[in-house]
Amino acid sequence: MGVYNFFRYLGMAAGPMVGALLYPLGNQMEFLFAALVFAFTVVFASVSFSLSERSL
Repeated sequence: MGVYNFFRYLGMAAGPMVGALLYPLGNQMEFLFAALVFAFTVVFASVSFSLSERSL
């Protein structure tokens, strides 16, 4: 349970820190960064799932 909470709180702390770094670049840059991370996650998951189906 300790490792779970460590990564949970690490993620909660990372959000405001990344936002503070992107804030001077403008409001749109923060949302663009979030959209790129989300798109990368979706592409990575789809590639991973397609590779796991091929191995079955």
